[in-house]
Amino acid sequence: ELGVEADGVAAGELRRDVGERIGSGNDRRGRRHTRTMQEFRLDRNGFRMAAILKLYLDIALLRRGPEDLPASTSLLYATLAAFVVLNALLTVAFRPTVENWLPQLLVSVGFTLSWYRALLALFGRTERYLQTMTAVLGFGCIVTPVLLPAVGAMAPYMEAEQPAQAMPLIVLLMVPLFIYLLYVSARILRSAIERPMFQCVMLMLLQTFLEPLLLLALFGPGEAAATATGAGG
Repeated sequence: ELGVEADGVAAGELRRDVGERIGSGNDRRGRRHTRTMQEFRLDRNGFRMAAILKLYLDIALLRRGPEDLPASTSLLYATLAAFVVLNALLTVAFRPTVENWLPQLLVSVGFTLSWYRALLALFGRTERYLQTMTAVLGFGCIVTPVLLPAVGAMAPYMEAEQPAQAMPLIVLLMVPLFIYLLYVSARILRSAIERPMFQCVMLMLLQTFLEPLLLLALFGPGEAAATATGAGG
């Protein structure tokens, strides 16, 4: 379970040379860290990059959830930094005409961090914040290389003099992507707050509605910088 320590340690547990205890839990691999419930080990250099990326990919493929991530502040900060840098590089590469993209990106990320903090507090799950936000940002790192090029490719059609002619193509490409982002984001939220999927979808749609309003209020009308921290990006 998210944010809950394992009760007791099995007699036959193994001790790593780095001093970390790996208990014999009841997951698929038969091993869970006794504090964070993660399903991968620690080594001398901290969390292994390959294991972390594999978990993020599994979340994107609906195989894992935030409960499978370690409750680690350092991992959250590292994932947040990677997400911001990745969005910045891809925005410069694929959406160079967007004005104020960096402030928009920072406001968008700040809104998402605050949104999940408020939701978890509302439903009494604040101890799950680290794992939940790590999952949200890790998922964002996986889908951003797909989302931003897609939005950049659609931008000329949306800005055309007759955008209605390109609307079928935009709908065909963007609606499935939006549904996918919405579903995965709602699934992460459902694991965190343990509420029905319909309620989580509604909360994600509310985030998708409120975030552009905030950007509009702060930066005025214009082309918005897309991020993948929510259903709508």
